[in-house]
Amino acid sequence: MHVRFTEDFDWVPPEAPRTCIAYKAGWSGSVRNQCGQDAITAKKAVKVPTPRRDDAKA
Repeated sequence: MHVRFTEDFDWVPPEAPRTCIAYKAGWSGSVRNQCGQDAITAKKAVKVPTPRRDDAKA
């Protein structure tokens, strides 16, 4: 899932190892589905379209 964070967001995976991952507002990229859903539910991120491979080369 690709998201863009609108606010800082700390996410801890439900399984071990439970390491906190901090995302800064404005960062966008690929995250685990659960992380993306949690951030969207908390209103700290918005889903963005997955970039096409052709766009990555430009």
